[in-house]
Order: sequence, then structure tokens, then C-alpha cells
Amino acid sequence: MAVCAYIVAIVLLWRRRHYQPLKSRSMPMLLLSTIGNCAFFSVVMSNKILSSNYWKVWYKLDGVRKRGEFSGLNVAITTSCALSMLETWLCRPVWFIPYFFRSLRLYKIQGVQDKALRRRKDGDEEREFTTDKETLAFISETSLIKKFFLTLIPFVLIVCVVPWRPSLTVYVPFFAMP
Repeated sequence: MAVCAYIVAIVLLWRRRHYQPLKSRSMPMLLLSTIGNCAFFSVVMSNKILSSNYWKVWYKLDGVRKRGEFSGLNVAITTSCALSMLETWLCRPVWFIPYFFRSLRLYKIQGVQDKALRRRKDGDEEREFTTDKETLAFISETSLIKKFFLTLIPFVLIVCVVPWRPSLTVYVPFFAMP
């Protein structure tokens, strides 16, 4: 039910992207953050359902004794660890990093506005006010989305590599049962 609410929110965000106040608040970053929040919620709920064996997905865990590496208990623990790693190292960054980029964008916009207001206060209104290209490039949403995906590369590598190399979990904690 909650996933349906997230989907409705994402659709509404997308349909209203050209209206104020969403237009001025970096709508793509809001959308990415909502998708990350939905993914985090879905992974956490899946992990809780699978690790509690609510639907008896695995073999009866209390009777499992050395039936091989792929017994119900081992599969449940491995799946729980992989989902915990996915939630910690991918879903949370997708949820929170857009907020960081949005705040940096607003900080740069505030700096441009302060500079324009200082010029006006000093009585230098005759010339046209221009902003340096570096600030304009930083403020554009396209560059923020590119920076967001570049920032996610290490997290994606962690999620893709560490489950296959359990010895690396010492360096990349993910708060799950070993």
C-alpha cells in the first residue's frame, strides 16, 4: 500500500514539474530523492518479511541442520545481508544525496542574488548584471544530475562487489547479521 502511495507521489511530482513551487526547487532532484525513499522503504520491508520468515519462504528454520550450504537458514542470512547492504549503501544515498545537491544549488543562487543586490545598493545599476559561467554551470539541473550519478558510482560498486567478496565486509560495514 505504501509503495502505491510513493508511486502516486512520483506521478504527481512529474505531472506538476512545470508549476511553482516545484519548478524552482529542482524537481529532478526531488524526484530522485522520492524514488530513493521508495526503494529504501521497499528494501527494508522486504528484508523484514524475509528475515522473519513470515511467509515461510525458506525451509522451516528451526529444523535446519547442516543440509548443505544452500539450506534455508543460509539462504535467509545471505539474502538478509545482501538486502541490508543494498539499503545502506545504495538506497540511502539515493534518498539523501539529492538534498545535498539541492542545498548547494540554493546556496549558489543565494550568492548570485546577494551579489546583484549589493550592486544595486552601491548604485551600479547601469550595466547589465552577468553571472560567471562556472556558477551558471553549477546551478543548472542537468549538471547536478550528472554530478549525482557520478557520486553514486562508488556506492553502486560497493553493492555490486562486496556481496561476492565477503572478506571486504570488514572495510564496508552494513549493519547486518554476519
